[in-house]
Amino acid sequence: MPELFNIVILHDQNLDVRLCKRFAWDEISGRITSIEFADNKDYNKIFANTLTKHVLIPAFVNGHTHIGDSCLPDGATGLTLEQGFFRPHGFKYVELAKQSKQQLIDSMCDTMKYMLSTGTIMHWDFREQGIDGLHLIRQAEKQAMGIKSIVLSQFDQSPFVDLTDSSQVLPEKSKSELETLWNLKDNEAAADGFSESTMNDLTDRAWITIREMSKQYNNKLRAIHCLESDSYRSVSLARTGGRQSDLQRAFELYDPDIVVHLTEATQEDIDVIIQQQRSDDCLRSRIFVVCPRANATLGLKLPPIHALLTKGINLMLGTDNVMLNQPNMLAEMDFAYRLCKSQSGDNTHDPKAILSMATTINSYPTIYGKNEKGGIYENGPADFVLLDFSAKHLARTRNLMATIVTRLDPRYILATVHKGQTMFGMLP
Repeated sequence: MPELFNIVILHDQNLDVRLCKRFAWDEISGRITSIEFADNKDYNKIFANTLTKHVLIPAFVNGHTHIGDSCLPDGATGLTLEQGFFRPHGFKYVELAKQSKQQLIDSMCDTMKYMLSTGTIMHWDFREQGIDGLHLIRQAEKQAMGIKSIVLSQFDQSPFVDLTDSSQVLPEKSKSELETLWNLKDNEAAADGFSESTMNDLTDRAWITIREMSKQYNNKLRAIHCLESDSYRSVSLARTGGRQSDLQRAFELYDPDIVVHLTEATQEDIDVIIQQQRSDDCLRSRIFVVCPRANATLGLKLPPIHALLTKGINLMLGTDNVMLNQPNMLAEMDFAYRLCKSQSGDNTHDPKAILSMATTINSYPTIYGKNEKGGIYENGPADFVLLDFSAKHLARTRNLMATIVTRLDPRYILATVHKGQTMFGMLP
């Protein structure tokens, strides 16, 4: 049974900074077996006076990736969102079709290994290319070994040519594709859920059909991009006679578990989210994911993280397309924290809120059920990252949480542990 001694840990859901005499876990069960605290002090402000230079934090979960375009880094430079990423003529879709299957697998595998090296043990991937795309990412997942891919598949081809008639039903061919994605013989290889790019990609009746089908298949996850650009809202309003934004349609027709982006979210949109949260009656927690670095790279608005956090909305961080960003949660936290501070205009924001958005804490109820939670606690999942704080600019910190969020880079990750197994680096 592996053990660590005299380390600082971020304990439980509240990420309390505690000095730990002994920390142990079981590699077989993948659970934490023992946490022996040295005392009851909170070391957030006085870390520099401790003798240890090792810090244990919950492992990262990347709430939104598209790793299928790992073979196209910076390929969308100078292109708009529509030019780079919209189907069928966007740069991404055109170029992906030119790559061999092995090229796609190898590039995705490299990205997964990079994520492990930066402390990420799980990512929620919006996977293009239909059934073939699902097979490719599962092969890359096996090849990379150690990272969990929550795959949210997309139709290979758009089911509709003309979307002016919202009463069109989902074609039988598309229903069959969904059934295959969700019901492969090897259940572990099946897709975990579904996502088209926007609510404007399908008809109202099609979204309702997908929602009901997902419930029949053991409540497969439903995810959607919302309010990423102004066109998402304006097209939806035009189709509904000015009645509903794409966010409102998503709640009414699709009931998503995961909503991504919200870069164009107004106070009215936030009020809609709050009202929806009050009426939710489900086992899984609805999660909203923001990807500020990707939005900035595309020249879009930046998500109102401050306003969303202030209202208690359940937020996670994602890095979006590998074509735009390396999937580095350390960099995403740094950017998100500074953005949030700028939006708030004061000093009230605790960096702990940003760290929570990047870790296992928010993701476990959605993926593993209401009774499972992430974080570091006895009998909890052994999913954590060991940090090296021996460098002088880290060891002298006067606020450990702020330093973790804003000053770390991958050089200071000693080990990434998932389900009790060391997936990257070495433990001391």
